[in-house]
Amino acid sequence: MKNFYLTKSGNILVANDGTNFFMNSKGEFLRVVSSGEFNFLTEKAALPEFDFKGGFSIPEVALWKKLWSVDYEDCSQSEAGRCSDGGNYSYLSTDHFFVRNRNGVLEFCRLEYCKTSSCFHYTDDGDFQESSSNLIVQGIDDVEQWRYDTAKYGPRAVDIVLDKLARKSDLQEAIFATGSENSPQHNDNGKRIKFELDEETKILRLKKIHELTGILPTMPKES
Repeated sequence: MKNFYLTKSGNILVANDGTNFFMNSKGEFLRVVSSGEFNFLTEKAALPEFDFKGGFSIPEVALWKKLWSVDYEDCSQSEAGRCSDGGNYSYLSTDHFFVRNRNGVLEFCRLEYCKTSSCFHYTDDGDFQESSSNLIVQGIDDVEQWRYDTAKYGPRAVDIVLDKLARKSDLQEAIFATGSENSPQHNDNGKRIKFELDEETKILRLKKIHELTGILPTMPKES
């Protein structure tokens, strides 16, 4: 069952089973709404509810879909047995790329997860914190697989929309994304090694975008 609320700007908040979202009066999907924002708008802001009697269609929710991930590893300062002493630990940063088809337009974003070998608590956004909130990330088609540990949104927060966590990306960045490492075991000169990306992988990435969105983009030029 769906409920509908009218905003001052004329957009419509849709209380959908599982995913709440905004749409405009043209029937176009705008964005997903977290439970915290939804509760604020319907309770504290008291948006007026109205009966939907047709006149425009309810759009399909444009959920983000996972593309691929790349790792950036730094073991240059890592020393076994000194994980809590002066920063002698390894770092791993992973960029997860997502795509969605929103009203016929491809959109991309990049969500970074950070890890360290430190024995201190280290949040997914790269902060040392004693207390944090492990949030459900909304707006993804496999939402149950995604949680994010951060102290930036308060202890009462239970979920957050991917759009607020991730950075905007584009086709070029997503297609040519490749990881790197800086490890004494593999690199004696102290320079970061960037992994190579072959042509086959680039083509497979284009095909995956097409498979997930129904849109086949043109291969971008590498900068």
